[in-house]
Amino acid sequence: MQDGQEGQGYIGNRKEVVLMAELNRTGVSLDEVLRRYKIGSLSQMTPEIYDRAIAALKQTKPKKAA
Repeated sequence: MQDGQEGQGYIGNRKEVVLMAELNRTGVSLDEVLRRYKIGSLSQMTPEIYDRAIAALKQTKPKKAA
């Protein structure tokens, strides 16, 4: 992978793991995030969208334990 290639599109596995952990923590579904940022799949998530999504999720309280 060349430097800067990540900025061309897909966020990469590490960021995907972080995003999924935040979704799990907050109880927000991936579908909700995809709709909010008007993308069809995680593979379309750019680093810019990722940064905005993570910032929003970090402000979200954890889901209540069942």
